[in-house]
Amino acid sequence: MAGILVSGATGLVGRHVLSALLETTDEEIHALARRPLPAPFANHPRIRAYQADLSDANRLVDVLNTARPAAVIHTAAIADVDACERDHALAYAVNAEGAANMARAAVAVGAHFVHVSTDYVFDGSLEAPGPYDETATPHPVNYYGETKLEAERLVSELCANRIGLAICRTALVYGVNPAGRLNYMVGMVNELRAGRAIRAVTDQQNTPTPAASLAEMLIAAARQRATGLFHTAGGELITRYSLALALAYHFKLDPALVTPLRSAELGQLARRPLLSGLRVEKAERELGVRAWSLKQGMIWLESAMNAQQ
Repeated sequence: MAGILVSGATGLVGRHVLSALLETTDEEIHALARRPLPAPFANHPRIRAYQADLSDANRLVDVLNTARPAAVIHTAAIADVDACERDHALAYAVNAEGAANMARAAVAVGAHFVHVSTDYVFDGSLEAPGPYDETATPHPVNYYGETKLEAERLVSELCANRIGLAICRTALVYGVNPAGRLNYMVGMVNELRAGRAIRAVTDQQNTPTPAASLAEMLIAAARQRATGLFHTAGGELITRYSLALALAYHFKLDPALVTPLRSAELGQLARRPLLSGLRVEKAERELGVRAWSLKQGMIWLESAMNAQQ
């Protein structure tokens, strides 16, 4: 058994895990996704690609029996919060049952399992605000958070006393993924660059996470065979309004285009945890990887976005 298998390889997080593996190791790299890999990963000589749906438990076992990875980094999920609220059955099938199927496949071959979760397992309430450490009690306020918390429970039960498990929660992940949907920060920059006004809420706080920084933490957990619960996110707590202003100033765009408002004014289908965010001290200490500052993240994002132009 050798190498690392990355599920959700066409997604934002999976893509950056693949990139980081290509840059930092000569070990075997296995990529699992529902659809063919996009450039620059398609037909890459160092990547062995597999197609499978998370609902097909037998196929997942076959893939892992063929790949024989030493570790699995499970990034695949439906992260669209409102989409999860609209379709509970699909959200549960992918986020909870799909995670369980991946964990079963990892158990079948004895691969260490790194499962990516979210700060949305918390409620972000005034009574129990973030940023949260690993001892905080989860209490999701939307169906996305419920499915991800259930996934944590299922993979914990399946892996217990069988294989090593690291659950890595993250928050507000951003970065460029030409093959995927726009994320919050890229969307804001695009709108500001086009001279269009954007709205940003003043009552939601979080710890924005560059996808490349998260990839470093996930790979460290896989390589070190880390076990337990880790909060793997960005290193700074900020409101979405302040974040939008910081982006405007960093990208030398017009901050007057940013309009503040309250979350209740957005009319979003799913509730959001308002006072969220994650504390990363444990992950930094035990995984030996420093969380990026917001400044580091914006410099990286600017470089990535400019490269796509």
